[in-house]
Amino acid sequence: MATKQRSVGDGTTIRLGKVASCTFDKEWLNPVSKKIIYYHDVITDMGDILSIGVMEKNSPRIKKGAMLEYILDQTGKTKIISSSSDAKKIAEQAVADKQARGERASATFSRAKGQEAYLGFSWSYAKDLIIAGKTMNDVEELNKVARYIYEQMGKMLNQDQE
Repeated sequence: MATKQRSVGDGTTIRLGKVASCTFDKEWLNPVSKKIIYYHDVITDMGDILSIGVMEKNSPRIKKGAMLEYILDQTGKTKIISSSSDAKKIAEQAVADKQARGERASATFSRAKGQEAYLGFSWSYAKDLIIAGKTMNDVEELNKVARYIYEQMGKMLNQDQE
């Protein structure tokens, strides 16, 4: 698989590489959260040597063959943006197997259509206005503002459909 890199405006380079090797290095106990971080030495097919801390030892996110999108800065610090591994493929296959057997893999919800799709947005926006002190002092006013925004969106949507 081809490796890639791209520059973002501030001189930072985002790289995409395949994990060529991954070796457990050490554990570190976070003194605040009391959680253990497992550090691994990872070498990518681009030749980058990375030290990556993850919450599980020998994580499938960084195992050999996984694709990593990462930033490697001038000081040698690594920031993982995303990773893909065979674990994701295995999970997807398990869902497909359940569906093939007629079992329900997960709950699915249909999105609201039309004006109803903006009900939550209207309420949230009105709440933000109240908290910011831009509107009034009681819940009834919040309700009025949310209804007004909801109605205005409905009018705009109905105009687009005509």
